[in-house]
Amino acid sequence: LDLINPKKAGKKRYKNSGTLTIAAFSILKMPSFFHYVYSGCRLNFSVAIDFTASNGDPSHPSSLHHYDPAQPNQYVQALMAVGHVLNAYDSDHLYPAL
Repeated sequence: LDLINPKKAGKKRYKNSGTLTIAAFSILKMPSFFHYVYSGCRLNFSVAIDFTASNGDPSHPSSLHHYDPAQPNQYVQALMAVGHVLNAYDSDHLYPAL
């Protein structure tokens, strides 16, 4: 495969700037998430929450662990979002406690 420099292509004696020879190549087929699930891969959903004091007093609204049924905290929102997506790939749609 000739490598052509567009700036030199118009010159009289210009042939190419070199050649590219491909000695070997391979195409790797990368499976998608769908392929893993369709092939029978089982998913388990586990959760861990850091309850260290540095996250603040859970009774204070500014704490990451504050629980308000009317306004879910960031942990609850994240768990619900991830759980909602993964639920579609779970055979029994349950989240057993470990």
